[in-house]
Amino acid sequence: MIHTHQKSGRYLIHSLYFDDYKDTSAYTTELGVSRRFKWRIRYYGSDLSYIVLEKKEKLESRCHKKSCKLSIEEYNKIISGEVADLIFETDKKLLKQFAVDI
Repeated sequence: MIHTHQKSGRYLIHSLYFDDYKDTSAYTTELGVSRRFKWRIRYYGSDLSYIVLEKKEKLESRCHKKSCKLSIEEYNKIISGEVADLIFETDKKLLKQFAVDI
C-alpha cells in the first residue's frame, strides 16, 4: 500500500491482518456485516521504531479504532507465535486483549 508523505511524496505502509481459521473478519467485511472488527499490525516505510497494534471496530455506519505502540520485542513475539507470553509481560490493555483473542 502506498500513501503520500510530505517530504518524498510517497511512503509504504506495511499491514499484517489477523483472522480466525474461518476467515470471519474477511467474510464479515466482504458481506458488509454491520457489527465487526479486525486486528492488524502496521508500520510505515522501513522504520521499525514505530509499530502499532490496532483493533478496528465497526458498528452500523460508525467506526472506532483502538491502538497501542508495540516494541520490536513484542512484535517479534507475535510473529514467532509466542503471543501467550505477552499476557503476563505487558500492562497494555489492548495487547492483552489481542493475546487472549489470538
